[in-house]
Amino acid sequence: MDRPHHGIFFRDHAEALAKNYSTAVLNCSVLSLKEKRIRFQKDGLFLKNDVFTLFQSSTTLSHRFKKFNSKKLETVAIRGLKQLENDWGKPDLIIAQCSLPAGELALKISDQKRIPFGIIEHFSFLSEQIKHEKNRMAPIYNKAAFLCSVNSRLKVLMEENFKKNVIKIDNVISSEFSLRSNNLNPSPFRWLHIGYDDPKKGADLIRGLLDLRPNLHLTVVGSGLEKYIKVSNTNVRYIPTAKRDEIIKLMHQHHAFLSVSRTETFGMAIVESLATGMPAVVTKSGGPESYFSNDYGFICNQNAEEINTSMLKLEEQYAQFDSSKISSSILSKFGAANYIAQLEQIIQIVL
Repeated sequence: MDRPHHGIFFRDHAEALAKNYSTAVLNCSVLSLKEKRIRFQKDGLFLKNDVFTLFQSSTTLSHRFKKFNSKKLETVAIRGLKQLENDWGKPDLIIAQCSLPAGELALKISDQKRIPFGIIEHFSFLSEQIKHEKNRMAPIYNKAAFLCSVNSRLKVLMEENFKKNVIKIDNVISSEFSLRSNNLNPSPFRWLHIGYDDPKKGADLIRGLLDLRPNLHLTVVGSGLEKYIKVSNTNVRYIPTAKRDEIIKLMHQHHAFLSVSRTETFGMAIVESLATGMPAVVTKSGGPESYFSNDYGFICNQNAEEINTSMLKLEEQYAQFDSSKISSSILSKFGAANYIAQLEQIIQIVL
């Protein structure tokens, strides 16, 4: 069961499990009319890479009606499960990606259908969520058959607040992020940034960086980020949204990746870029420190001056970074085989 926003981000977990198990994804959402119009994926069931995926949605006039929308989301999930049961079969286990709202939906389905469920927690801002929603989250944690987190920081946070054993597992990335060609023109040196307009994702640091380097060749992907780009930044390309195949193409066309987050649970875009062989400059933000090494690029503090210094350093030393080595290192740690080996031990105990 996927989080009901930001597309189908966690479907890669299901595709990894599908190598050993019959797997389906239920993606539920309550969307505004505007979101419904611009959504890439329409409602319905489709099969891709041995995974049945069902998109089910409903509409709302406003996301401010939280209780109403929560009930609506529950209705969508129950309706979706019935369709999955008819077209695919009744699941033996539900894996919810994040405790809210997916875990809450899994709990309600579990109570009705007597299906065990587990949680894999990814949420970057879990500490704030616990501060405001701890009472709502407690029954989910108490009834889950297992609890996992994708980094050590989340594991500690979950254990301290809910007094439950949490298993740290490595995240998984899609095999679609393959090693790129090294046949890139050396000049101009092109950087790629993927994010969205949120201070915790360091969006404002883009403006500071462009003030220091107004002629920087940079492609920025993410809704709302255009306001940090000046008309005078003629070498900056802005793309509001992009599908996965378009993101992969961009990664193959750029020399290096840039992440400026202040808070990052894991940094999926960072790891996906590394899987293609791109070196990167990454800010210290929590998650990346657990896997990022000197072989991958440079990690720095969260200010434009240090980011710029690290970028210039990477540009100068670019030829020393081995794209093949970067890619193979990342795929060995975050590929499907490693993920399955970790999660399979948990699943066998539950089932």
